[in-house]
Amino acid sequence: MERDILQTLEFDLTTPTSYRFLQRFCKVAKASDRLFHLAQYLIELSLIEQRMLEYPPSMLAASALLLAIRILYRDMHHWTPQMSEFTQYSEQQLKPL
Repeated sequence: MERDILQTLEFDLTTPTSYRFLQRFCKVAKASDRLFHLAQYLIELSLIEQRMLEYPPSMLAASALLLAIRILYRDMHHWTPQMSEFTQYSEQQLKPL
């Protein structure tokens, strides 16, 4: 109903993109620019894969961040409990992506 009212008032609504989720997740993780840019690149790669459309943007952003962490920081723990809590995704949930 709320959406119908806003459309009647001619508001243009959009949904958050995976890029916006990535910005937020990287801010919380205190990620370096290098990590952010690699994760951003991984999200861009998902744009050419049609099967990636079935996943929510927040999950794409979280999985791109996890993969970027694994690539750049092989020695450290990949997904902290704080990141699981903030993103609402566990490392196990992100592995298929």
